[in-house]
Amino acid sequence: MPGLATALGKMDGEAFEDAAHYAVLLSLLTPGSMKDQRQRALALRHAKAVNSGLVTALAQLDGEFVHPNLAHLFAGQSFSNAANSVLRYVQSLSSTPITTGDLIDASKGARSLNLQRWADKLIKRKADRLPPGPLDDHPGFKPLNDATEFARIGREFRNCLDDHAVRAATGRSAFYIVTHAPRLIVELHRYTYAGHDLWALKGIHARGNGSISTRDQHDVEALLGQRGISRLNLGYAAGMTDTLADVLLPDVDYDQNY
Repeated sequence: MPGLATALGKMDGEAFEDAAHYAVLLSLLTPGSMKDQRQRALALRHAKAVNSGLVTALAQLDGEFVHPNLAHLFAGQSFSNAANSVLRYVQSLSSTPITTGDLIDASKGARSLNLQRWADKLIKRKADRLPPGPLDDHPGFKPLNDATEFARIGREFRNCLDDHAVRAATGRSAFYIVTHAPRLIVELHRYTYAGHDLWALKGIHARGNGSISTRDQHDVEALLGQRGISRLNLGYAAGMTDTLADVLLPDVDYDQNY
């Protein structure tokens, strides 16, 4: 069988982890045995080393991943299935097809792959149709629903909006520019209680992380109140005063603990 001797020679005398993986190897080398078989066989031939992880990855990966510069990064069946799931989800958020070139760019410089970091790069490159938030139809707010623009907007506002692309892409957060005060960005977080979504105000951010006037804050909170959205804060014992709570509780981040 063409390519078999080469593949076995790249195993350096190490047996596969599972005897069934030899059958997977033969399938990769058999013309017409699976979708995109020629590309999978080509990626196998270009591999520096052949092992169970590579063989099972090449059998599972979606066609966009099947490239000599990519396949070795997604070693193993479970990791490959996770990568496929990320790819398909981000594709659902993109108005244009995700290509092998996009995946190579998102993986550039990686010897091994951190799936979360890779997903973050792919989202920032392709996710221009973020999940809807609770204020998308509110005239008082302009939704920031294109993650490919987060870096530019973050630079313009001199803040870290770009760091929250994954939160926005997964629907955990939603961001809006205030229509009557375009120097302000509103950040909302989604919570789930008894099977229902609960949106809460996480923060109001001024350009350059500057100060926000009391009037602007009250106006924005009033607009949010029209949709039943307010801040969600930790409670404290009855014996605590607001002043004492401000001193003792600032280091508690409920987003990290709940």
